[in-house]
Order: sequence, then C-alpha cells, then structure tokens
Amino acid sequence: MNNYEKACLKIQNYRRNNIGCCYCFGNTGPTGATGEAGLGSISIGTTSTGAAGTNATVTNTGTAQDAILNFTIPRGATGVAGPTGATGPTGATGSTGPTGPTGATGATGATGPQGEAGIIGPQGEAGAAGPTGPTGPTGPTGPTGATGATGPQGEAGIIGPQGEAGAAGPTGPTGPTGPTGPTGATGATGPQGEAGIIGPQGEAGAAGPTGPTGPTGPTGPTGETPTISIGTVTTGDPGTQAAASITGTAPNYILNLTIPQGPTGSPA
Repeated sequence: MNNYEKACLKIQNYRRNNIGCCYCFGNTGPTGATGEAGLGSISIGTTSTGAAGTNATVTNTGTAQDAILNFTIPRGATGVAGPTGATGPTGATGSTGPTGPTGATGATGATGPQGEAGIIGPQGEAGAAGPTGPTGPTGPTGPTGATGATGPQGEAGIIGPQGEAGAAGPTGPTGPTGPTGPTGATGATGPQGEAGIIGPQGEAGAAGPTGPTGPTGPTGPTGETPTISIGTVTTGDPGTQAAASITGTAPNYILNLTIPQGPTGSPA
C-alpha cells in the first residue's frame, strides 16, 4: 500500500467515526517542493554469464538520471546425459601394409659326415731345371789408412792500404715532445662590489566589495518515470555469453534477454 492509499484509508475511518460533525477547512497550504527529476535515459553496460545456479543481478553504474545497467545472467544447468548412440557399421578393410624387415639369420646346421677318400692319381713327370739364382751382395770396404804429417806454414801476406771514409748517414727521427709543465697558481679574487639600494615596497591595494548573490534559477520540470518490461527471452547455444538489449522509447523500455543453454551431460 502506497502513501496515497494510506491517506485515503485514514480519511474513511475518520468519517466513519465522526458522522454528524461539522467540518471546517482552512486555507490551502503552500505547494510542496518539486520532486526529484526522473530517469533521463537507460542504456545497457555489460552483460556477463554467471555460474549455473546463481541468482541473476542488475547493477546501475550510471547516475540516478542516466542509468547504465550491467546484467549478470546465470548459465543454464547441465543437461541430462543423452542415450548412447548405436554402433556404426564396420569400416572397409584397409590396404595391405608394407613387407616387414628380414628376420635374423638362423643358427648354422650341424656338419654332415665326411665323404669317402678319392682315388690317388698317377705321379707326374720331373720338371725342367730352374734358372740360375741372382749374384750375391758385394763385400764390405776395407779400413782407411793413417793421415800423413802436416807441412810447414807459409809466410804472412802484405797488408793492403786503408780505404776512404764513407759518406755521413741520414739524420735520425725527432724525439717525442716533453710533458706539459704544471698549471700556475690561481690569482687572488677581486673585492666584491657594494650592494645596490633596495626600493620601498608598494602598498597593498584594497579588496573589492563582494558582488551580490544571483537569484536562484527556476526548478526544472519533473522527469517521466521510466518503465521496463520483459520482451523476448531466447535460449543461446551452450558455451556462448549471455546478452541483454533494450528496445522501445523513453519512458517505456523493453528488455530482451538471451540466456545460454547448459552443456550436455557426460554419458552414463
């Protein structure tokens, strides 16, 4: 029961208990303040698929005037396992596979019995005499005889004249540059100049007067209260995401939902 219905009920009870009384009504009271503005627009934000068995939720992430609705729609429960399908027909025989590798060589069989000895043939004629063999190697050389005595030394030859002096050789390369000498001492710092005279600070300006407050603007009109009704509810394929869309025009909106079907149960 809303406030209007409660007020009507109180008036009826008062009249029932006070029949025959006179009523005096005072002046009409002032008009009440304008109510808050109704919703200006409604739009769909996100649509998520929740776990099977949970409750669907709708949250407003916009403002009181411009609503943005986020939907969470639970996934359908897992369906009952379907019956086992009939066995398919036997496939055609495949082609003959390639020949396998040659097996290992078997063990050697036992040796058979020895046959009888054959007949001995007649002796052949004597062969011709062979050629003469090669000559033997030469014998070793005899020992060397003793060295004879040394003869007398001859006289020394005459010394030749001294040759002329050769030309002077070229000048050798210049030696490397010597190291740089040490830096001289820094000169003394000159005297600091006198500081300039600081000028006087100007006076602060007087603060201007505060301007008058502007008049309050007029109260805006009361917005229309929107209504939402359910349009279509479609079952989506298993594993797809839930979806929601809004059609219609303000203030009458129609909410259309797509809820995915639960996955097929595993065979028993």
